[in-house]
Amino acid sequence: MNRFNVFFDHNCPPAMARMMAGFLSSERPQPRSVALSEVMDRRATDIEWINWVREQPGDWIVATENYRILRVPDERRAFMGAGLRMLVMPKSVLSLPHEKRCALLLWQWPRITRTMSEFDPPLAFEMSPKREGKLRQIGL
Repeated sequence: MNRFNVFFDHNCPPAMARMMAGFLSSERPQPRSVALSEVMDRRATDIEWINWVREQPGDWIVATENYRILRVPDERRAFMGAGLRMLVMPKSVLSLPHEKRCALLLWQWPRITRTMSEFDPPLAFEMSPKREGKLRQIGL
């Protein structure tokens, strides 16, 4: 099974990265869970953090609440060139209280990593608001 690192951009609360770090801490080798604010200013552009993730070793999943990356030409080009995997949390997930969003991410994590490992990057999937829901592939 592929061990993915996970990067949470400025649209996700840093607490989600800390929660995921605790969850991943028992895996060997231990994947990293990083919030943007841990490695650069929260005002960094999407292109800046995409380049940072691209330069890091290992396979990464970028968790975001931002579809814009896939729509803005320069950001989309940077994302595609970096060969990343993106997990987008839709509005239906964002409307949940923070603790339920975190629980949903943990519940779905095995399915997320299994699905992401089946495809070559770049790719993007939308997270389901339902605990047993399937990921929805986003066309690039």
